[in-house]
Amino acid sequence: MLKLLLFAVFVVLTSADFAVHNIPVFPSSYHVTGVVKLSYATLHEPFEFWVLSNDSFKSSRLDWYNGLDTVIDLPPSSGFHHKRGLQKSRPQTPKEDYGTQYKVSYTTLTNDGSTTRSCFEVGGSAEYPVELDGVLPDLTDFTYGGTVVVDKKQVEMVYMNELIGYKKNQYKFYYDEDADGNAIPIQFSFLGYDNLLGSHYDRYDIHYSVYDTDDISPSVFDINNIVDESTCGDFPGPGAATTEHKIWMNPMHDLVKSSRYPDAHGEFARDYNKDYRNEIERRLAEHKYRDNLRFIHSRNRQALNYKLSVNFMADMDQEERKALLGLKRNTDGRKPTGEKLKPSDVKKSSSIPDYWDWRLIGAVTQVKDQAICGSCWSFGTTGTLEGAYFLKYGRPVRLSQQNLMDCSWPEGNNGCDGGEDWRSYEYIQSDVGGLMTEDDYGHYLGQNGMCHFNKSMSVINILNYTFVTGEDESTVKNILLAKGPLSIGIDASLSSFSFYSHGIYDDPQCKNGVDDLDHSVLLVGYGTLSGTDYWLVKNSWSTYWGNLGYVTFGVKNNVCGVMTQPTYVTLA
Repeated sequence: MLKLLLFAVFVVLTSADFAVHNIPVFPSSYHVTGVVKLSYATLHEPFEFWVLSNDSFKSSRLDWYNGLDTVIDLPPSSGFHHKRGLQKSRPQTPKEDYGTQYKVSYTTLTNDGSTTRSCFEVGGSAEYPVELDGVLPDLTDFTYGGTVVVDKKQVEMVYMNELIGYKKNQYKFYYDEDADGNAIPIQFSFLGYDNLLGSHYDRYDIHYSVYDTDDISPSVFDINNIVDESTCGDFPGPGAATTEHKIWMNPMHDLVKSSRYPDAHGEFARDYNKDYRNEIERRLAEHKYRDNLRFIHSRNRQALNYKLSVNFMADMDQEERKALLGLKRNTDGRKPTGEKLKPSDVKKSSSIPDYWDWRLIGAVTQVKDQAICGSCWSFGTTGTLEGAYFLKYGRPVRLSQQNLMDCSWPEGNNGCDGGEDWRSYEYIQSDVGGLMTEDDYGHYLGQNGMCHFNKSMSVINILNYTFVTGEDESTVKNILLAKGPLSIGIDASLSSFSFYSHGIYDDPQCKNGVDDLDHSVLLVGYGTLSGTDYWLVKNSWSTYWGNLGYVTFGVKNNVCGVMTQPTYVTLA
């Protein structure tokens, strides 16, 4: 009985202590630095944030990666007009004033495509007026959870559980207190569980490292202290009104306030005509889209030599995207009979041009779409054959990938399940082989079909094919100039490549070993941009991927294996 009584007293005291414990309320003006850790997107993003809000001035500023990407928010009630400088009143009447956002980021919007710092000015609207950003959550509805240990330090914790439809969300905020009892933020964590999917769908943490409430000068928010305001222009393209753009401008909103990712995914699904079979498939796609969009925006904040963008793969995970990677080595024991060309075998010209593009000559046909089918090997094959045909006969030709997919099985190719260019060459060289034009054989299906090759209608006769070895830049350039576009293999496994948009792709994580090559593409040219040498490569993921279907790879370090195993053919 005594034990029960003591336990009851302990429970009452503990509950009472929780009930009367004050939930932190943070001031309207503060400065904080920290790191956002997005577990499912495997991202760690450092940030610094300022907000100043009083009767005479309101503005917030968020810097990512030590200022590589900056957003300044000037709400309509700020009392100053940023466009004319901080000390001049806004000329608009209140009903016309919806606020202004400034975004300073590194882009490739110059005429030569080089990376430069750009400033965009975006006005608010009646429906979406500009608001102050924030990196500390509103804890009004949180409950005190007691003291816990975080990083070997005892801190206070408050939490909130939220049920929205099938989603059960758990928020936890950890904080310390100074000598005066003021809260010092330590960490904000989110864990989301979807009962319909039976799994967690999102998790992230915001770690706060430096926090202070010292006086903040309005000059922190003056765009002219970052870039010349006169250079700030409109956001390019029609995307400024999309939810994705709003997330890009204020990503913290979706972490500490409310998520806009469901709306952004809805717009994406409409724009790309996505038709999900059921609610479970739609939810899974939405979560993948959120993780991919976070990844895309994060990379674009890092001032890289290339930019990423949303494309048709944005609702796919990495495993699903592998369906497009069809350079797969068959282990049937068959050995290629093609020749191997070493750098020492090539008589190199002393006057090769600084720039070359076979598209301008007419040796490259338009970009095609392999669809969700691992048939890239057939596109690399036909690309180099079309170039060889052009060099021999002086006119373009569109050759049939479907012909190769349907008919080169005996040589070890496997249709949508992958293949290799040299096996296609050997099929064409065989007694029963050859290659018809796309018009004669029939259009590309995006799936395996039945072989109906007619040898009498073949337009390609291969004398031999050659592997270019040695990974030598000068050799590859000389062969490219002499033989036309080259079929090449690359490592296309990285998410940064899947969502490539423009610029010189040079992700150091991209591999270049023979066994790392998983995608066949076509090398059509080379050049130099702002002092960086590049290869120009044609992909087969439609003109809606990359730069109208093309990608430029950095030459240095053989990025992604462009020079690892090029092949070309000699026509009879």
